[in-house]
Amino acid sequence: ERRTQAWAASRGVAAKEDASPVTVADYAAQAVALRALREAFPDDGFVAEESSAGMSDDVARLAMDAAGPHFATGVRDDAVAAGGAGAAAGDVASSSTQIAAFKAAVDLGATGADREGRRVARRCWVLDPIDGTKGFIRGAQYCTALCFTVDGRAEVAVLGCPNLDLDDPAAVGGP
Repeated sequence: ERRTQAWAASRGVAAKEDASPVTVADYAAQAVALRALREAFPDDGFVAEESSAGMSDDVARLAMDAAGPHFATGVRDDAVAAGGAGAAAGDVASSSTQIAAFKAAVDLGATGADREGRRVARRCWVLDPIDGTKGFIRGAQYCTALCFTVDGRAEVAVLGCPNLDLDDPAAVGGP
């Protein structure tokens, strides 16, 4: 929905090391998607565009707000300190614990490749949470791209294009 897009885009845009933009929505979408994939496929690897390196705690808070109920950390302070992920329903974690859990979810995107970017996981999910960040910021086209690979070969790939108007012939290559 474009209202959600406008809200998320207005929450802040930063520049990555390569000077390309990143929004809180990029971080939120990546954290939500990768955490859900990790829960469903705990032995798989993940490669994703964003990293929490350089993400301030303020940006992490905004991104968690953008994720809303889709990213309830569900971790206790002692679980995070011990390196665990579990907590009982209703447990409340401190802000710093929630931020650490959020950044860890974003950084799941580095579990499928080595430092040189070579895939190391046999089964690997590749995610671009918001492909076309500049279009996203303008309220125009963007997509979410996800591909599942086995031994480096694409098995399934999907694009989510929420602003694509399939009723407009020009948008889908028609007359």
